[in-house]
Amino acid sequence: ERIYNDELGGQEKEDYKVYMHIIKICKALETSIATDLFGDMPYSEALAARLSNQVLFPKFDTQQAIYHSILNDLEVAAEGLKNYTLNNSSAHKALSTQDFIYGGDVDKWYKLANSLRLRLAVRISDADNAKASEVFNSLTGHSFIESNADNAIFSSAGPDGLNGVGESYSLSNRTHNEFRRYGNTYAPAFFINNMKTVGDPRLAIMYTLPANSGDYVGFENDPRKIPAIVNPDNVSILDTLTFEQNISFPGVAMTASEVHFLKAEAAKRGWLPGDAETSYKDGVRTSVEFYFNIRNLNPDAQVEIPTTTEVSEFISNTNYSDVNALETIWTQKRIHLGITMPFESWSDFRRTDFPKLSTYIDRGTVHQRPVRLLYNVSEQLLNEENLAPYKDVTQFDRLWWDTSDPVEIE
Repeated sequence: ERIYNDELGGQEKEDYKVYMHIIKICKALETSIATDLFGDMPYSEALAARLSNQVLFPKFDTQQAIYHSILNDLEVAAEGLKNYTLNNSSAHKALSTQDFIYGGDVDKWYKLANSLRLRLAVRISDADNAKASEVFNSLTGHSFIESNADNAIFSSAGPDGLNGVGESYSLSNRTHNEFRRYGNTYAPAFFINNMKTVGDPRLAIMYTLPANSGDYVGFENDPRKIPAIVNPDNVSILDTLTFEQNISFPGVAMTASEVHFLKAEAAKRGWLPGDAETSYKDGVRTSVEFYFNIRNLNPDAQVEIPTTTEVSEFISNTNYSDVNALETIWTQKRIHLGITMPFESWSDFRRTDFPKLSTYIDRGTVHQRPVRLLYNVSEQLLNEENLAPYKDVTQFDRLWWDTSDPVEIE
């Protein structure tokens, strides 16, 4: 940014403007992930030590101020990229190789910017209705990620040929390397029970059939129902052929399915025009397509993609109605995000307090559920004065946008 503002000029600066718009989108995405983990944090003065003013101890910005800033940046980027035309300059020619998400397709970046604006507006809708409404109104008539061809996914193969893109509050969610690190990842009972009930075709490629059971078995949320030793032969785990042994499993930033579910909720709650049920069905359909496409990235584990008729039958089994619309949308959204997109999944769980989970009781003591991460030790050591107002923050103190009380089952 400093080089762009201080060292470029004329046509060269104009040619590199597209890079600045893309940087705004990546910065907004990464910042939203970080602030949704920690809440208030250094932002406006972050990294300023590298600039002429050399701020060595950046102040903490409120999460609301951070959200307003990144939403404004995304709007600027979207407007800048809408109908943007690349020319024959060296800067634009290089974009196709330097852009490892969309290969220089500016229109897809435009759709990602709008999709992220939708995600973040829904996130803050209960805490800051005025800003959320402003964003919803400005999104009318814009394009979004609506097909899997436009998904923001990417890979980064290392010398060993494996996809090594990690999480680290960065662009991606879970990737091949992360699945290998954690080994057996048990299937939540909420997912398994819902998928079994409606004949979900994703079940067979997302989770394993335990060796000691003739049916899929989920890992219970209630610790009172969890045995001391959990045997993967008795409980379903993430399917290894789809995840752990799939060396082409990509990093996932945002998908069409999530966007459709966001549009369904926004339509149902009167925030955006459109038919909620149609968007819901599009969300389920693109999720099925997404996971089967991911599975078939593994050349040793090809599977047949469900037919349109099979997917339609499955969707009808989910029994969407005006009465249960939000719960049905949230259920399918949670299954789609699953463990593949844990940042967004946890944020959405905290926002909606859905699904309702069993009260966490251990040895007669009721335990609260963590709703944020604690600040890093490095922040405590290097920015002590600005961190001081937050010294008593605990992992049970809700973030700014997390306004509703969790509903738990006794």
